[in-house]
Amino acid sequence: MKKCIICKKIKNDEEFNKEHIIPESIGGSLTIDNVCKECNAKLGDEIDSKIINDFLIKGNVVANGIRNKNNKEKILFEKLISNKDSKIKLSAKRGENGEFKEWDANTSLKSSKEYENYHSISFYSNKDVKTVLKEIEKLFKDKYGKTLTEEEKNDIIYKINNESSQPKMEFNYTGHIDFEKLAREFVKIAYETAHYMLGEKYFDDEMGKDLRESLFDENHELIKKYAERGMELMSYPKLKENFNKINNFSEKNLIHLIQIHEINNKIYLAINLFNSYKNCICITETANLYDFNEPIYFIAFYHENHEKTFDEMTVLDLVKKYVE
Repeated sequence: MKKCIICKKIKNDEEFNKEHIIPESIGGSLTIDNVCKECNAKLGDEIDSKIINDFLIKGNVVANGIRNKNNKEKILFEKLISNKDSKIKLSAKRGENGEFKEWDANTSLKSSKEYENYHSISFYSNKDVKTVLKEIEKLFKDKYGKTLTEEEKNDIIYKINNESSQPKMEFNYTGHIDFEKLAREFVKIAYETAHYMLGEKYFDDEMGKDLRESLFDENHELIKKYAERGMELMSYPKLKENFNKINNFSEKNLIHLIQIHEINNKIYLAINLFNSYKNCICITETANLYDFNEPIYFIAFYHENHEKTFDEMTVLDLVKKYVE
């Protein structure tokens, strides 16, 4: 039996599973086991998925070479649909090792509104003529119940070889990150890291209670309040200095960094995702109640040989590991 840190209900062990503090699909590898399955699913649906599916976050995932659970290379777009013609669709094709190989387009058939017996055909130009012809035959059969004659087949082959043209294809995607959703993700990361670092005592922490309640609260001002509460530390010079040390001296591919700072009996978490999205959240104003003896502590996430992992480091560890 154990207590869920989200719903605070005591449940049987089999009702819990691993919860990734930073979503696994964007490079998180640190897990906790005190979030029940029900709350884990809710966190995924209402918080993590909003970040995972964001266009700009996906771009960072691809740029950092983060692979999916099946060790396949992630692709910014698995499928594309043309704005000019919704029947034209592209699908990402992978090689044997899961890496992106090329775009594979469907063969589509579109009847003319003006001429009854006129049809436009779109197909992937790298396909051989026989393959395209088979696909076209199937489309006519499925859509119109029509079997092509040899004359019609020869006519299609002639047109493919002599009259084919590049279809107009246009794909528009807006690069815009929702900072409210991102703020909620930061609060989730901070709250779960606090439980990971500080243990069961954190259940009774007043700041912890506020952070937990703000996770699913529809009051947007509340999530904004706690996401910005630690911003006073963002100008703290040690934050930038220490991150740059790791970034410059590490031979590993650093993805994310969480820095834990104790200052004036408060503990702050400075969270840096992809070295692009940063926030600093105060997780407690009563640091003296916990066995946290490091003024600065780090959890560095990186991937090596396609494996996502992390290191926990004190300042001394950081100097030994990355600077010497």
